[in-house]
Parts: sequence; structure tokens; C-alpha cells
Amino acid sequence: MNESKISNLTPPRLATRFLHWSLPRDLRDPILGDLFEEYQQQIIEQSPTSANYWYRKQAIQTAIQFLQKTKRGLLMFIFSLLIFISLTIMAMVLGGSIYMFIDVPSLLLIFPPALFFSIAVTSWQDLKNTFAFIINNQADQPSISYIRAKRSMSVMGNVGVIMGLFVTIIGWVSMANHIKIDDFADHFGPAFAVSALTIMYGTGLKLVCYIAEMKLQSLSEQ
Repeated sequence: MNESKISNLTPPRLATRFLHWSLPRDLRDPILGDLFEEYQQQIIEQSPTSANYWYRKQAIQTAIQFLQKTKRGLLMFIFSLLIFISLTIMAMVLGGSIYMFIDVPSLLLIFPPALFFSIAVTSWQDLKNTFAFIINNQADQPSISYIRAKRSMSVMGNVGVIMGLFVTIIGWVSMANHIKIDDFADHFGPAFAVSALTIMYGTGLKLVCYIAEMKLQSLSEQ
């Protein structure tokens, strides 16, 4: 393969992005540059397919070495979130069936309003920054950016809780007006359980948003 064709070949983009994301800023250019030179050498000595395999392997191994240092906060955040989700699912299963805790209309009454109110109070960019700061563990942004990102999470969590209570009260009013004495025992329990799901969804959203707020607070203080 001639040099012009080799120079036009680029390493796998996904592996490069993952490695770029994992590396400390002062080491990104040197390490990526060395890997790129070795990648071109692998193409000459073997083949593009073998070079791509070699590059992916090296990129993943190198990224893993730096992840605990550069993304420790994010990894702990994800780990805590997974523990919360796992314990919640376990509690649901022990309670009888996970399907008892799933109600699509209740989900739609909580999450979309919380998202739209959050965007309305701050902006779509502030919401995007929230996830970008947490995922990239960015601690070098202007203070106002963290304040607006925290406000975005605060509004979303608070709206989730308030909407949960509001919709639950609507459900109770509806039950009071439609359940009759003759079928009270058969209908009250299931109706009450469904009405309480909105509170559960709202408080769950509030918990996740609170954790995100505290993570942003920690980044802003670094």
C-alpha cells in the first residue's frame, strides 16, 4: 500500500473518541499522536483490518488505565445510580411484581412536565451542560455555568415532586366521586395504588436530580 493511501486511512473513530475522553488533557495529544504513528506502521506491516484491531485494543487498554483517575467521580455517580436502581427493583419484586409499579400515563404526567419546566426556567443548553459536566467531570467551567446547571436540576426535581402530589390529589378526588359502597373493596385498593405511583415517580426523579446537583456543586468547588 502506497504512502498516500496510508495517510488517508484514519483509526476507528469510536475508539479514538473513547480514549480522548478518558485521557488527561495534558496527555491527549502525545498519546494519540504516538498511537496514530504506530497505527500507520501496523498498516504497512500487516493490513488495515489488523491495524484497526490493534488500535482498538490499545485504545481500550490505555483508557482503562486512566479512567479511575480522570473519571472517578463519574464512575462513582453511575455506580451509586445503579445501586439505587437495583435496590428499587428488588423492593418492587419483593413487593409482589414489578408490573404493579409501572404505569405509562403516570410516567407521562411526571417526566415530560418536569423536563419542559426545567428548560423553560433555564434553557436547553443549561440542561445539556448538566450532562456534559457530569459525564466529562468538568471542573474548569465558569461558576455561572454550574449555577445554571444546578438550577436546571433543582427545577426538574422539584417539579417532579409537586406534579406527583398534584396528580395524586386529582386521582383521590376522582376516586371519591366514582367509587361506590358496593364495589369499594374491589376498586379502592388498585385505584389508590395507581394514584400513589405519581408520588413515587416524582420522588425518584427528585432523588436523581438532587444527586446531580450535589455532583455539580462538587465540580464547581474543585
